[in-house]
Amino acid sequence: MFLVCASCAVSHGRPIAHIEYMNVERYLNRNVYPVTFSSDVDVEQLFKSKISQSLLCSFDQKTDFSMPQDLKEYGEGWVEPVKSGDGLVFKADLMFYKVKDSTSYTLMSSNELKALLARQQSLACKVRINSYSYKVYLSEVMKIPVKDLMREVNKY
Repeated sequence: MFLVCASCAVSHGRPIAHIEYMNVERYLNRNVYPVTFSSDVDVEQLFKSKISQSLLCSFDQKTDFSMPQDLKEYGEGWVEPVKSGDGLVFKADLMFYKVKDSTSYTLMSSNELKALLARQQSLACKVRINSYSYKVYLSEVMKIPVKDLMREVNKY
């Protein structure tokens, strides 16, 4: 007898990280925004085999972060640890994208990003980790203040 499993991912059983925003900057005149945040869980060491490990941000505060392909506009950056005396600190170089169609997306311009940010007070973000054999890991929501992000967008 053969059992076929279309969705064989198991629950990861890992603690859900509480992440807190610390800072955002702009990398030179590029549309790259390094975001620094702290966490009560070492998200870098949660899984031995990862497919991806990113900070995913949505302009829609009610978005299901487990389905990033459903986002029309979003920010995403690879999560990496930062050497710090302040405990568990991480950085993600956020870039903001808009979906063109079901198979392509483009990097947002500063003006496009400003227009989206102007409609809200904060940007909702979560650490999202895809790993082999486990369901998608999602941290708690972290809010990036729009005023901080706009300050950086307006630098160039």
